[in-house]
Amino acid sequence: MKIIKRAANRILNKLGYYNSEMPNGSVITEKEVLEMFRTYGSNEMFTRLLRDLCANDIRTYFQASNDEDRRTIRGAYQRTNYFISLIRKANDTRKRS
Repeated sequence: MKIIKRAANRILNKLGYYNSEMPNGSVITEKEVLEMFRTYGSNEMFTRLLRDLCANDIRTYFQASNDEDRRTIRGAYQRTNYFISLIRKANDTRKRS
């Protein structure tokens, strides 16, 4: 089974699809997530992009025609705010270090 999975992943990688296999295993630690957001958080353009996405989600939320669309937009907004909070947390740990 592993051989088939590896072969399928190689074929998909050659076709340009994202490799879902994590190099160090499938579990990402909190330290790795904070390190990633510390790196991206130092880039002002990335944080501006996240804030622009939040503003766009707010505008489209009120234009949504049904509750399902509103729930989807609300989830996207909450996820983006969560990423912004991870950047703040990562920056706070950098300042303490």
